[in-house]
Amino acid sequence: MTFKQLEALYWVAQLGGFLPAAIKLHTTQSAISKRIQELESLLDVDLFDRHQRTSRLTEKGEEMMILAKRMLDMRTASLEQISSPHVIERTIRIGVTELTAMTWLPRLIALIQRNYPRVTVEPDVDMSLNLREKLFTDDIDLMIVPDAFAEARFASQPVGQVENVWMCKPGLLDHTQPIQLHELGKHKLLIDKSGSGLLYHRWFKSIGFKPTDKLISNSIVALMALTISGLGVGYFPRHCLQQLVTMGKLVELDIFPALPLTTYVAMYKADVRSELVSSIIMLAQDCCNFNTILRSEP
Repeated sequence: MTFKQLEALYWVAQLGGFLPAAIKLHTTQSAISKRIQELESLLDVDLFDRHQRTSRLTEKGEEMMILAKRMLDMRTASLEQISSPHVIERTIRIGVTELTAMTWLPRLIALIQRNYPRVTVEPDVDMSLNLREKLFTDDIDLMIVPDAFAEARFASQPVGQVENVWMCKPGLLDHTQPIQLHELGKHKLLIDKSGSGLLYHRWFKSIGFKPTDKLISNSIVALMALTISGLGVGYFPRHCLQQLVTMGKLVELDIFPALPLTTYVAMYKADVRSELVSSIIMLAQDCCNFNTILRSEP
C-alpha cells in the first residue's frame, strides 16, 4: 500500500470524481484509476460502486477512506515532527540517474527546500554503478536508482516505477504490427549500461534473448539522439517521450514480450540512521513521476 494510492482514494472521495482528483494531484485520470484498482486488488474489495455514475464509495470504501485520512494525517504530522526546520542545518548529497534528473528531481528539491529551508541539497547525477560506489565511500548520503543491486550493507525503499517501451525512428520498422522480441534482435539495439540496462540484461538472459548487434551507452540523452537519427532501436520511458512521438521523431513499437516495469528505489547505508534521509525518501515517494521530461515547474 502506498501513499499515492491513499491520496487517490481520499481526493476522489473528497472531490467527487477521478478527473478532479487527477488535477489536484497533478497527474492523469488513468493514473488515478490505476492507483484505485491497485488498492482494490490489494485489499480484495470494491472501494467504489461501479454501478453509479458518480464516484460513490462502497461501505468498505467508506471505512478505507477514514483509515486513509488517518494515515495521510500521520504522514503529515511525521514530516512536520521530523523536519524541525529551525534545527536541521546541513548538506544532503543525493545521487540520481539521468532520467530522474530530467523528470522529477526539480520537484523533489523544491519539496526539500520547502520543508527544510536550512538544508542544502547537492544532487549528483551519474550512472547507477558509479553512484553505488559513491554510497560505499560516503561521497553521497542517498541514491535513487533502478532496483538492480542487492547489497547487504544497503537498506532500500521503493519510490516509483517506470514503464519502458521500445522505440525507433519512423520508417525503420513497421510499428503498426506486433513484433516478436527475437525478431527485434536482427536490428541494432541501443542499450543503457546503467541500472535499467543491468536489469534488462538479466531479463534477456532469463528468456533466452541474446542480441548480438548492440550499441551501449551510459547516457539516455545520447541514446535518444542515436535512436532519433535512425541508428538503431532503443527503449525509453513510454510517457515522458510522448512529445517526440507526437512530433514524429519517434514511434513506439509493439514488442512481445513487453519489457518488465523498472522499480526505482532509494538506497542508503543500513548502519547509518538519519531522520532527514528518512523524510526525504517519503518526499521522493510522494513526487516520483517519470511521465514528464523537463517540467516547466517543479
